[in-house]
Amino acid sequence: MTLIISYLAIFFILIQWVYWLLFQRVFFFNSKVEAAPNTGISVIVSIKNGESLIKEFMESLMNQSYLFYEVVLIDDFSSDNTLEYLQQYAGSQVKIVSASMDLPGKKLALTDGIKAAQYDWLLFTDVDCIPSSRNWIQSMVDHSTQSDVVLGYGPLRNSKRLISLFSSYETIVTAVQYLNYALYKLPYMGVGRNMLVDKN
Repeated sequence: MTLIISYLAIFFILIQWVYWLLFQRVFFFNSKVEAAPNTGISVIVSIKNGESLIKEFMESLMNQSYLFYEVVLIDDFSSDNTLEYLQQYAGSQVKIVSASMDLPGKKLALTDGIKAAQYDWLLFTDVDCIPSSRNWIQSMVDHSTQSDVVLGYGPLRNSKRLISLFSSYETIVTAVQYLNYALYKLPYMGVGRNMLVDKN
């Protein structure tokens, strides 16, 4: 019995070793960053029942150093006061869109936002995500000189609760996988809270 347990332990250790050997590229990846020309960016955000998050989110988003960007906020059939809160920010730089159909998930709401976008470069994020700095948009744009899609990482906010620690771990493992697959030229996903794509 001890021998079987030893073999199983060695087997599982080998699996972990092979996994990290295959998925370690992202830790050593050094992206070529070039200052991109000032191109228009449409930041697209689908929101459902996010009234408590809007103020902090919009303050951080409107404080970005990038010059040429608009914000497209889509209310996805919220049952709280989200739409009323969003209307406070409507203006030349901020468009408010109501989703056309109440369907599960946010795919259709994002499609409505894409249709309303003025610019060809679309930057997706979520209302519960705060940009890491005033240069978030600029950083994503600077990486776009090499590609039509820029994949970013969106860590969770720090919390000491057990479920939050597990969610943070799961987020890191998922990011290690999808970012490494992209580096191997086999992209299969990107997170909608930190992704820049060329609409064309």
